[in-house]
Amino acid sequence: SRRPPSPESRIVPKRLLDRYLHFCRSHQGHSSQTQKARALWIGKLGLFLDGQGLRDLRGVDVRHLDAFMREQAKTLTPRSLHAVASSLRSFLRYLFLRGTIHQDLARQVAMPVRFSAELRPKYLPLKKVDELLAAIDRGCTVGKRDYAMVLLMAHHGLRSHEVAALKVADIDFNDSAIALSARKSGPSQRLPLLARTTD
Repeated sequence: SRRPPSPESRIVPKRLLDRYLHFCRSHQGHSSQTQKARALWIGKLGLFLDGQGLRDLRGVDVRHLDAFMREQAKTLTPRSLHAVASSLRSFLRYLFLRGTIHQDLARQVAMPVRFSAELRPKYLPLKKVDELLAAIDRGCTVGKRDYAMVLLMAHHGLRSHEVAALKVADIDFNDSAIALSARKSGPSQRLPLLARTTD
């Protein structure tokens, strides 16, 4: 069965949303995926403002925007909230540029703070890494390769794509070192290798 159409907001009617999405596509080059996300959050904002009793976008102020963001924060992650805030800023700036609202409310939408701990890569505990290494059969060539790959990621901090891109010529067995091409964190690097990695 077909999904019933989403309810249309009175304060943000479909014709206005369509014009905004056309602006995103033709003037800002947004992908269809970004446009879809923007449409979702602007649609939700419209319904929220309807529920606040507003009938005209000129009546929207920072209190309404803060209340909407607080409502979304009850169920969304910081990353998703960032997408919501970005959508609101874009839509409000569009309304200001076309003269629908007389104040640039985009400046009033605060971007959610993402703490550094949320941005750190997630690692397996050392105990789990040791269990994984112990489970690898080093009696065959494939097992030895897999063992070395896990060690390079777990103990040397290499990313999976860096390990996959390694060539024999990148490894200096005499000096127990490995040469990495330009990395995300900076230029090419030469790193020492643990003895157990080359065993």
